[in-house]
Amino acid sequence: MRKFTIDTNVILLDPHVITALGDNDVYISLLVVEELDSFKKGQNHLGGAAREFSRHLDSYRQKASNLGLNLVKDGVPIRDNGEGRLFILMEDPSSTMADLEKHGIEGNKTDNKIIAQVKSFNDRLRRSKQKGSKEGLVLITKDFNMRIKVDALGIVSEDYENSVVQNFDSYINNNIDHLEDADIALLHEQGTLPNDWGFPLFEHIQIYSVNDHDKEHPTVIYAWENEDGREYITVKAHPRTIYGISAKNVEQQILIHELLDEDKICVSVVGKAGCGKTLLAFAAALEMVVNRRGKDGARCYDKVVLARPVVSVGKEIGYLPGTEREKLDPFMVPFYDAFDVLHSKAGPKMKGEAGFKSLESQGMIEVQAISSIRGRSFKNCILVIDEAQNLTPHEVKTICTRVGEGTKIILCGDIYQIDTPYMDSESNGVSHTIAKLRGEPTFAYVHLTKGERSSFAELAARLL
Repeated sequence: MRKFTIDTNVILLDPHVITALGDNDVYISLLVVEELDSFKKGQNHLGGAAREFSRHLDSYRQKASNLGLNLVKDGVPIRDNGEGRLFILMEDPSSTMADLEKHGIEGNKTDNKIIAQVKSFNDRLRRSKQKGSKEGLVLITKDFNMRIKVDALGIVSEDYENSVVQNFDSYINNNIDHLEDADIALLHEQGTLPNDWGFPLFEHIQIYSVNDHDKEHPTVIYAWENEDGREYITVKAHPRTIYGISAKNVEQQILIHELLDEDKICVSVVGKAGCGKTLLAFAAALEMVVNRRGKDGARCYDKVVLARPVVSVGKEIGYLPGTEREKLDPFMVPFYDAFDVLHSKAGPKMKGEAGFKSLESQGMIEVQAISSIRGRSFKNCILVIDEAQNLTPHEVKTICTRVGEGTKIILCGDIYQIDTPYMDSESNGVSHTIAKLRGEPTFAYVHLTKGERSSFAELAARLL
């Protein structure tokens, strides 16, 4: 059993971190609780995470009170059937902080006070020669600089691995390749693929292949293993036009195939800027809501629900006046641009923002704020989440658990352009979703690599 203390940024990323570490002893510093206090009134995802963690912490306080335990001295069991306990850390950091200031570490910063508190605790633990004193209290933080400082001071620190998808590139790369007819025949006969593919066929996976002599009809292979052994289905991804536009490359053609597949409840699409993620997701959603309305034989949804994280690139522009819908307007511009492309040949009343709001007034489009999504239940609609790489795993879980009967959810994101602190390509909501749902028959993911916005945009995405 190990002893962990948690930095504030980890709690804001995953408010359920205590139970994630529940087989070990977890120490929550009062300095962290104080820091969370400044977040709890916020109406963004950070405020929500701070409030949720505070509720969890209070439930443990109540549990300790019912059991006659002191959270500082005794701790309280995290799980009823586990050995891990939760403690409140109240170590006095003042004497240790004085020593750290001699090395240029400022004593008025909360992060440095937490470091001093951990060092003081570990020094006392070693002097008492308690079990586990060799490693002491381990600091879990998403802050790189904090890990550097504690390492220099002989304190063990770790990243929060529960939010990190290890070797994520292996999940999204090489899922589009070349496969000849003979290879497909071998797949059905012997259950094997060419050795250079390297796909482990131990779970339900998707493999997209492009036949050299039939590039317009890529093959989608679904492979899974059940009690009767391995099974495979091969499907041709035929060229399709959705809401007036067609795929510009094989990757987009495969994405359209998955977006229109009625069996796929959740589709995640990742790719760099300009590859067509938002445009195709929005076009497919409008195709299934607007163009299929009243037609027999095709699945039709009632409306498209659009949402984007309210995260700015660079400095914030400050408070926005108006209603919630008016506040979201600046963040809906990418959808207006997409709508303009989809209606490029239409009159001015159906182009851009005007056309978008026309369908919105008819109830075919709804704009949803991420911050107010909890408690909702979306039925018979298509939920499009753009820029989903800026959502935490916890936020994506909250959104996905809103999906009701007859609803499809599409997650779009560029995992290498993240504007939220303490998240990266391996710890964001999209990466987490792909890693956890990969293998489920109702889930699909497509990795777009070719930019189609313009030759210069492609050059910028590749070189800048």
